[in-house]
Amino acid sequence: PWAQPGARPTLDLYFQLLRAEEERGCLNIEIKRWVTWMKEERDFLQYHECRLKEEGQAARVLQVRKYRMLQGRFYGLHQDRLLKLSRLPGFTGSIEPG
Repeated sequence: PWAQPGARPTLDLYFQLLRAEEERGCLNIEIKRWVTWMKEERDFLQYHECRLKEEGQAARVLQVRKYRMLQGRFYGLHQDRLLKLSRLPGFTGSIEPG
């Protein structure tokens, strides 16, 4: 049956849809991991910035703060895009850290 002219494209589409569903599950997991990583990275940098400040290491505080602020600019952009993605019909994941 797959050798008939109309059957091959139909079977290809069917298997593409199956693969898309499988990929959606993988992406849901990756999105949650990524959001969790962004939150934990921000918390980690804030913690060490405060710790270094208490230890009186002003030069290191400055470097950690610069890095944290640089990363923070991108986190906001990524979070905005994830929020837009989560509002699309068919989105089944979560953008909450886990």
